[in-house]
Amino acid sequence: MNLPILYQDLWLLAINKPANLLSVPAKDPCKENCYQYILQHLPQAKVIHRLDEPTSGVMLFALDNKVEQHLHKQFRQRQVNKEYIAVVQGVIKKNQGKIEAPLKVDWANRPKQKICWQHGKESLTEWQVLRNDTHQTRLKLTPHSGRTHQLRLHMSSISHPIIGDSLYNPSPQTQYNQRLLLHSKTLTFTHPISLIKMRLEAPCPF
Repeated sequence: MNLPILYQDLWLLAINKPANLLSVPAKDPCKENCYQYILQHLPQAKVIHRLDEPTSGVMLFALDNKVEQHLHKQFRQRQVNKEYIAVVQGVIKKNQGKIEAPLKVDWANRPKQKICWQHGKESLTEWQVLRNDTHQTRLKLTPHSGRTHQLRLHMSSISHPIIGDSLYNPSPQTQYNQRLLLHSKTLTFTHPISLIKMRLEAPCPF
């Protein structure tokens, strides 16, 4: 299993998770996941955050219990900045915008999520156009909340679903893409020990 290391010290490990690989173990024991592989080499490692199976990019682990608590606190208090690259269906004419739509689990269609204005949890995504092509748009996405499938559902909700998304964009175009075109490019946070501002980046593979 090829797990490129982006950063490692005595307290932290960051990898560039490949697409179509689980972050943590699932019910199906046949499916590989990067966490079990890392535990073989670093048994003290703790998952700090997860990426969807089809999403690639920066994934962070703590190598110390106190560091784990500190990082979880930063995520809870929204002190961690995340930037994603996505390619969506259709041409977006505006240069930038934001999507504020509360999300909750769609229990009848799990693992899908849905927008629910009455009972959903607040969710905010900012987007910025990087390039327009004939039938698609390349975006920088900045989530200000960490809801499950947030970026995927938010883009689908404005009729610009992410290409390759079999859950929220089951179109013929999706079937011809081998992967979801969503990548966690950068993660910015404060190092719990040195207190230095860290900016980790994984090159986008598409």
